[in-house]
Amino acid sequence: MLKSYGKQLGIALRITLMIALVGGLIYPVIMTGVAQLAFKDKANGGLVTDSKGNIIGAHLIGQFFYKTTNDAGGNLIYQTLTDKRGNVHFVIDPRYFQARPPAGTVTDPSDPKQLVPAYNPSSSGGSNYGPSNPALTARIEATVQDFRASGLTGDVPIDLVTADFTGFDPDISEAAALFQVPMVAKARNLNPDRLRQVVEDHLQGRSLGIFGEPHINVLDLNMALDDGAGK
Repeated sequence: MLKSYGKQLGIALRITLMIALVGGLIYPVIMTGVAQLAFKDKANGGLVTDSKGNIIGAHLIGQFFYKTTNDAGGNLIYQTLTDKRGNVHFVIDPRYFQARPPAGTVTDPSDPKQLVPAYNPSSSGGSNYGPSNPALTARIEATVQDFRASGLTGDVPIDLVTADFTGFDPDISEAAALFQVPMVAKARNLNPDRLRQVVEDHLQGRSLGIFGEPHINVLDLNMALDDGAGK
């Protein structure tokens, strides 16, 4: 019996080691190699760098374009406004096309009184607010007021006032981008018609031709503007 037990234990150990080797080493190495060869940019996070090699964002993660200032110590401070209900919200920068709002805000670790946008991929997830939730309606109203203050009229596309289910969508719809053209054109002193063409030039089709909707990567579009597109 002891001899049979030892044999079975040996078989179990060999199977465990084989699974550990295949699943914990061989498979990850192969998949990493395939990803680096076939999808290098996405596998590395779609990071975007400036001319000096500094990382300024990522194609796969939403990025905010709110107004900022610097305090006496040179630290970046996000400008906020408090509405009549006492809700604090960020102020959009009209020089840039705005992305979908993040799912929420967090406090700055160095200054608990300072709020910063929460595009945080380590805590992916939507707010799960229902359509009648006061926090959601207050955020929507504040965002709409910001666009109105920037001179935009008409219905605000839904993706500009609501976060997606991940909380950090990097893309907006064609309608959302075109809606913002008058604002950005005025802030940058650009011809609206030429700016619309820049927007259309950045329109990406459905994934594999059938999944999702045509969309525009906000970071790519705003980087093109900073590089002189539309002038």
